[in-house]
Amino acid sequence: MKSQHLWGFSKNPVKFRIPTSENLVPIRLDIEIDGQRFRDAFTWNPADPDSEVVVFAKRTVKDLKLPPAFVTQIVQSIQ
Repeated sequence: MKSQHLWGFSKNPVKFRIPTSENLVPIRLDIEIDGQRFRDAFTWNPADPDSEVVVFAKRTVKDLKLPPAFVTQIVQSIQ
């Protein structure tokens, strides 16, 4: 059994990859579907295992209450 410190954390901390200019990709989105427009600019770390493009696109569409058709366009624009 692994030993645990207070609050249930193990001795081996999770290793995070610190974003650097080498692993961040600038992304600019300008998508218009049926008269509705979505524009955004951000940096994306494709090496981050927790950054799935489809999950990001679905969450963005849901959060901004965009039509579902935007999911595919956002995914294609990032890939």
